Amino acid sequence: MRALGNDDGGAIIVLAGISLAALMGFVALVTDVGLMEVTRRQLQSGVDGAALAGAWQLPKDSAGAVDMAYDYAARNGLAPSEVTDAHVFRIFQTDEDDAIEVKADRTVNLFFARALGMNTATVGASATAIVAPLKPGDLWPWGVPQSQIGSGYGVMKLGAPDSMTGNFWALDYPPGGGGAAAYRDDIEHGWDDSGDAMPPYDSTEPYSWWVATKTGVIGSTKQATDYLTSMSDTSDPPSCVLADPYHYNPASPPAGFNPRLECWRIGLVPVATDASWEAAKGTSNPVEMIGFAAFYFVDFT
Repeated sequence: MRALGNDDGGAIIVLAGISLAALMGFVALVTDVGLMEVTRRQLQSGVDGAALAGAWQLPKDSAGAVDMAYDYAARNGLAPSEVTDAHVFRIFQTDEDDAIEVKADRTVNLFFARALGMNTATVGASATAIVAPLKPGDLWPWGVPQSQIGSGYGVMKLGAPDSMTGNFWALDYPPGGGGAAAYRDDIEHGWDDSGDAMPPYDSTEPYSWWVATKTGVIGSTKQATDYLTSMSDTSDPPSCVLADPYHYNPASPPAGFNPRLECWRIGLVPVATDASWEAAKGTSNPVEMIGFAAFYFVDFT
């Protein structure tokens, strides 16, 4: 009896069985949840592209926006049966559709989770694209090279290396328009042509014009961009960050709502030819401007 009482082999078998079940559960969690996350990313990429493509047709062609969304969902690898919804609606406008939402679901066949009684899981994703006018007018005193347009980002001001002087992509509105204080004010509030005309542009194609550059002023850049960030965080209206469009009622907009994107972090920037941009770097040379682009200021590094 004493020998049988000391025999714990059965306990080992029970514990091993419990440990194996727990191990299978962790394997299922890592493998199957990872598979679901990969699927979700694929769906998100597909509906993002579909919503952006559809938005190009708004606000004038609502039906065309939906058709375009379905077309680009297929181009991004989504089966027609996976796109559960694509519809347009109104956020800023009162008489035209200016937003489109696309939703998609996909059934994922699970592997290790089958041991826990789960054979499949449904993964979903949605994306909303909104069309809104940008407040026209004020310019930031920076330029961006033409080759950066369309890349999704742009470097608008370089820091001056310790051993160098000259221009590092800051612009001067108008020529001789002031020192660091004026430059800082142009960043914080935007420059507008209040009687100080920009240099005349060349009347022959490509209708370019040359803008003077400003030297140094890296300290003013940091101060002004900190100001933009602070004002954006505290003063931007709800139209700048619209987290939940379904809670916006055009008949009763929230306080401070404005149908134009008048945001501290959004500004217009002149586009310069690459050749003049490179030639002006580290010098006091002017740069040749050929157009304008809207940018969202992200960070100063």
